[in-house]
Amino acid sequence: MRGEAVDRLELRMRRILLALGIKPETPLALAFSGGLDSVVLLNLLVRCGLRNIRAVHVCHNIRPADELAREKALIKETCMKMHVNLTIVNVKEGAIDQYASKARCGIEAAARHFRYRALVRSAQRFGIRTVATAHHADDQVETFLLGMVRGGSLRALSGIEPVRMLSASQGIYIVRPLLSFERVELLQYAMRKGIVWSEDSTNADTAFMRNKIRHVLIPLLNAEFPSWKTSVLSYVEQIREEHEFVERSAQKILHRLLAQVEGEELLDIELLKKERRLMRLAVIKLYLARLGGGIAASREAVEELDQAISSNKKRIEAGGFEFDLAEGFLKFCGKTRGSSAQAVRAISPLLDSYEKDQYFLMVPAAGTYRCGPYIIQISEYEHGSTLHDAPPATANSLVCAFFPFILRNRRAGDTVLGPAGQKAVDTYLKEIKIAARLRHEVPVIEDKDGIAAVIPSAFGNAASARPLLRDPALCQNKKMKYILLSMKGDSTINVRSKR
Repeated sequence: MRGEAVDRLELRMRRILLALGIKPETPLALAFSGGLDSVVLLNLLVRCGLRNIRAVHVCHNIRPADELAREKALIKETCMKMHVNLTIVNVKEGAIDQYASKARCGIEAAARHFRYRALVRSAQRFGIRTVATAHHADDQVETFLLGMVRGGSLRALSGIEPVRMLSASQGIYIVRPLLSFERVELLQYAMRKGIVWSEDSTNADTAFMRNKIRHVLIPLLNAEFPSWKTSVLSYVEQIREEHEFVERSAQKILHRLLAQVEGEELLDIELLKKERRLMRLAVIKLYLARLGGGIAASREAVEELDQAISSNKKRIEAGGFEFDLAEGFLKFCGKTRGSSAQAVRAISPLLDSYEKDQYFLMVPAAGTYRCGPYIIQISEYEHGSTLHDAPPATANSLVCAFFPFILRNRRAGDTVLGPAGQKAVDTYLKEIKIAARLRHEVPVIEDKDGIAAVIPSAFGNAASARPLLRDPALCQNKKMKYILLSMKGDSTINVRSKR
């Protein structure tokens, strides 16, 4: 019985490799973490007859040294037993933090940057054109659920692509041959074969959204709705197919609507108005992506632009950036005054790119919400009300913010535009003596105009520190809420607003 089950698993892999055009002699680089997924994939590839595999392990040096040492030892032993070539890429300690600060992105995004760059360089060095990763069906399901929880574009629900270009200049592709395999199948296979793997200590921490979905939500769904994963994976495939069709069609329309005006490539909005709304939104998003500098837009920002175009407005602010529409073309004019939104991050802070945050919550209105390790209670008060139950110490901690806002973890490179000018969040956290290893956990409130507040009250000796706040003068003459921050207990943030 055991042999039949294993043979079926390997037979499936043979069919997948055939469909991907991967032959026994095809040079293949495997992203090899040493975890269950990548170790099982390596075993399957070897048992399917692949003879030219190079495992590439990227050590980010952001976990405890003793854990990393054990992991490297296991990786070396595994590759030696499997007669597989191994390349270990060591990222210099501190390099990921430095890159995150410079690129204004999160630690996980920075680590991903180093990892994929290492994969591309290793593949190029050894003349390899195909890179394999061990993403499986459970990763696909988690990505779908994350997209539902966070909101955003329908694209976020289309999941992980089975094949995509990793480096166009080098002609290197990435493939995910395990996407049709569930993790339980990989675990059973590993147990039957006596396969040993390493565990990343951070994977069990349910304070973070992906881990909470993995360890709390998914087991509940498994117990109550046994066939739910099959339905989700079917939806993912349908959404991807429809998204690809819309994007191909939008690309053709965009090419037709682009015009050269005084050396700039602008979008003809009069012609755009003739298209259906779905296509208009897709064309606008593609056009913004062409602007360079990492500019991309949330659905909210794209819809604001589409509404401005349909209403014949001459100028529009969307997601902290300004656009001119006066001459019949959509023209990007840069950041609005007082916005801390970064061009390298996107036009709006409410972005799919925040999927890399360790916790994330969009707050559209009053209510009680859970976000990572925090509970947020939001109540609204009419202008002029007295907040009888507000702690006196927080009476001077009014934040100017707009709904919807997001609560997320701090990211390297964050800044707040206060009364004294732009201030780096890292500098503020150093001043109030929050340890470097904890800074990524500090809650940040961000709205469409950038960061409104940094909240240190969940961190021991910083509990009495005043939040770092946006300059209230930047919020004059706008429809906004003033949010009062206070604390109840160690893991509750109370947010009360008055109109």
